[in-house]
Amino acid sequence: MLKPVLLQCVATVIAVLLAGAVAGGAAALSAGLAGLACVLPNGLFAWTLRQMAHPSVAVFVMGELLKLMVVTALLVLFWRLLPSPHAGGALTGLLFALQANFLGLLTRT
Repeated sequence: MLKPVLLQCVATVIAVLLAGAVAGGAAALSAGLAGLACVLPNGLFAWTLRQMAHPSVAVFVMGELLKLMVVTALLVLFWRLLPSPHAGGALTGLLFALQANFLGLLTRT
């Protein structure tokens, strides 16, 4: 359950490096914060499910809904707090973090 979160962290670091190399520091910061907005709620959700003995489907669905709301709220918060957010960098970080599960296909369990 925690492996996808670690893969999201790796994908976020790759996105930060890529955005920084292509568009500079503001893009790298935006990519990092957008990736962090995905990694933090997913990590908390994975940790919570791991603590439960037998999570039900209702708990999982409600957790996913709450996770999506927290991701959205963090993205809005980061976007408003940055003095000059970079849309391309933020989109890169968000897409890399959300698609990190495909990295799991390259690794063995």
